[in-house]
Amino acid sequence: MKDNMSNNHSTAVSPAALLEKWGFEPSVFNADEARKETRLDSVMEYPEWFLEVLGNTKSLDFIIITGPRGTGKSSIRRSISDHCKNRIGNDILDGSVLCINIDHDSPKWVENFVTNPQKPSVNYFCEEIVDQLLVAVLTYADIESFKDKLDKKEAFFLERYIYKLQSTRPDDVSAIADRLLSKYKKLRNSEVVKDWLGILTSFFGNQVSLENRKIETSAIEDLPIMIQIVKKCNFDAIYILVDEIDEYDLTTGKPGFAAEIIVPILSSMNLLEKESIGLKFFLSAPVYQRLESTSKNMSMEIRYDRTLQPDPYILEWSDDNIATMLKKRLMSYSTDKNYNSLKDFCSTDLIDIDQKIVKYSYKNPRHMIQFCDRIVRYTARVAYSVDFCINEQIFNKALTDFCKWICNNIYPKDYLIAIVNFQKYEIVDLDFAQNNRISIDHTHDILDEMSRLGALKSRSILSGEKTYTVCDPRILYLIEKEVEI
Repeated sequence: MKDNMSNNHSTAVSPAALLEKWGFEPSVFNADEARKETRLDSVMEYPEWFLEVLGNTKSLDFIIITGPRGTGKSSIRRSISDHCKNRIGNDILDGSVLCINIDHDSPKWVENFVTNPQKPSVNYFCEEIVDQLLVAVLTYADIESFKDKLDKKEAFFLERYIYKLQSTRPDDVSAIADRLLSKYKKLRNSEVVKDWLGILTSFFGNQVSLENRKIETSAIEDLPIMIQIVKKCNFDAIYILVDEIDEYDLTTGKPGFAAEIIVPILSSMNLLEKESIGLKFFLSAPVYQRLESTSKNMSMEIRYDRTLQPDPYILEWSDDNIATMLKKRLMSYSTDKNYNSLKDFCSTDLIDIDQKIVKYSYKNPRHMIQFCDRIVRYTARVAYSVDFCINEQIFNKALTDFCKWICNNIYPKDYLIAIVNFQKYEIVDLDFAQNNRISIDHTHDILDEMSRLGALKSRSILSGEKTYTVCDPRILYLIEKEVEI
């Protein structure tokens, strides 16, 4: 390795340089979100029910996948999307599937709902679906041959939505226009082609009229026509993957509000009965846990009779799964594919580092990556003085920092502080109430919420007394070390 790691002023190197010294690519621990991961298939594990949620063109009932943040819901979504894009996937899917993703990169429909809540959220949701399907059709279809497959009604429908698309998705319009102009050079000098609408209508010839561009019908009513158009592009079915509903700017930290947006969609027979569409909802645990109470409050019935199974698919991992993911990640990003453990880069006073990483990741793949990243950064700060090795002191500093950060990130801070300051692994509700000078009802609100988030396990006895056991090892560590939050 080049001597660019020498530093006359400190013992530090950059994390990237340290990883290079160890024989890893610098991006090994950068992908703490599915969208950042460049080697998804090489580093992820699949749950045993993956093929069920993948489905096929003959099995299109809606499904719900749930789990805490960071457990890999978006990775499963990406994998489903990837299967839809390749020929191998077509064999498994029993046909060709057009897959669209509705996530926090497409926030307009939620913004429209918040601005005008008089209409149900499902209306705005269907508008988003139609817009995305239209963009997909115009992006991937061979427009010149595709136009001949449309009847007059479909062509007129397409023209009206293309006109609307110019105002709702100008960036998509611009990108598609550039592609079409590049492909069909003869259009460049045509006086008719003055804007993007002109480009498309020139393909339709005199089949359609430009006079009536206003859309009178709702998107949910127009969806069947859009599905027919998609099928004329040689797709057998459509997957709509709904993810990150509680990660929009307007829904972050508001799982109850996210549930209010989702419930009308899960209750809409008009949508759920549409042929050739498979809806797959990836909901964080806090949102899913509020669906039942929200549906009652809104007097709407979630149509579980239209789902593949009444209970959701729960994404959860064992310690063995996390250990396997760690090995896969290290192997995949090792420059010579020889390393599947960090123990080779530890000093003699630190043993079982991989097992400790698994333990404090607490069954969460994202947390495993984030913890490893902290270990690398703390080691890089003193790399020359420790001969580029992770020692116990470095590990403990990284662990303390990680436990404080992750617990503050996933739990309400006031609740976390109260539990850590209580300094007991077993919590009796009456004792906790007295210690914090709060009512027993408030105590149950706090401890039940922490149980729901995975920090505690609760149990009741016949006397009515409730006890709670701290089960998150990160909180146990903070209590044991008396770490100040």
